[in-house]
Amino acid sequence: MPKRDTKDPIRQETERLMEMLRIFVRTLGLGNVEIARRTKIAHANVGRYFRGEARVPLDFVIAVIRALGLEYREFFELAYADQPAQPTEARKKIERILEVLPARRPAASVVEPEPEPEPPKTDVERLLEAFRREVGNLLDARQSSQVIAPPPAPVPEPEPAKPASRRRKKEA
Repeated sequence: MPKRDTKDPIRQETERLMEMLRIFVRTLGLGNVEIARRTKIAHANVGRYFRGEARVPLDFVIAVIRALGLEYREFFELAYADQPAQPTEARKKIERILEVLPARRPAASVVEPEPEPEPPKTDVERLLEAFRREVGNLLDARQSSQVIAPPPAPVPEPEPAKPASRRRKKEA
């Protein structure tokens, strides 16, 4: 594998993150053999990655983070604890885009706007709202109970009507 230029910022950052991993592994008293066992990665590969002799796959970094008992976020918080908190233009743009998506809003940077006062509702709108609430409550209750209601009993079919001529004979 051709070596990358040591002035390459990607190479430098990869080496820095690998150095952080090595420090965390040694701080916790673990060796390459234990890391290989925990990550199910060949011991020879673990050594090559830590020595910088081979290109480090992201899978390896993630596996070692988990093998250390860290959450991914914790590793990167520790790895970048000394970095300034100034967001880049790219991050600002991403956060603006994500604000539009309700399920993906970044928690720390989003300030909820004051809700606008709702116009007065008509009787029909209030009834519809109450109906929706009740249906939602019924569905929630049914899902939370996890009891499947038995199917409704079949409605018996009415017996066929007797011919009118028979009734007249009996009445006479």
